[in-house]
Amino acid sequence: MPEICERINFKVHWYRLNKELRPVNLSETHACRAILAIHYFGFPQNLRPFKKYCENTGAILIEDAAHSFLSRDENGKELGHESDFCLFSFRKTLFIPNGAGLKVSKKWKTKVLQNSFLKTDSPASNKIWIMKKALINNLPEFAARLRKYVRPMSKRISELIPHNKIKPPFKGFLKALSELNTKKEIRRRKMAWEKFRCISEKTKIIPLHKNLPFNVSPAGYVFRTKNVPKKIIIEAD
Repeated sequence: MPEICERINFKVHWYRLNKELRPVNLSETHACRAILAIHYFGFPQNLRPFKKYCENTGAILIEDAAHSFLSRDENGKELGHESDFCLFSFRKTLFIPNGAGLKVSKKWKTKVLQNSFLKTDSPASNKIWIMKKALINNLPEFAARLRKYVRPMSKRISELIPHNKIKPPFKGFLKALSELNTKKEIRRRKMAWEKFRCISEKTKIIPLHKNLPFNVSPAGYVFRTKNVPKKIIIEAD
């Protein structure tokens, strides 16, 4: 992310968070043209301080819902309906090499469609990606050398190839999305979260969230501790 921001002449300013991953004194943060509100681990972020910040500075509000596909807010609405833009990362839910989503508000939709560019991979390129991933996992030493020489080259090639048309995602993504049983996946995540909650009660770890809201599809069980108990590791394996 820092490399991308530097390449397009964006300067990043960080805002502080408390132990509950909520923003602290956001009104005193440096005035920026856009601000990113992150829905950590599938739990909806409180957008009120972010919206207030945007009112005072004129900033664009962007929601990062990379971990929050299948989660909803406290009113049962899909994430992204209160911001200018919302980003999703489907590959964190589906077994696919890539796949992301951009939700655009009515205010910005026409402008984005006129000036947007999206790269799209073909099914063949995704088969190559899967083969490369398998090779890298089995040959760590080779992988380190491969990244050293291939990454700069692929980065340069991607900069030279123009992408000025919005194309549909590759077929593998659409198939995986259509075959996803959302109710079953949400139930699986909640059961896993509840299992870890029961384990954590017998340890000294401090969970970030004591209760699981009805509309949340958690992307993991988040806790704070100085030493990770062995029982947590054993049960997780």
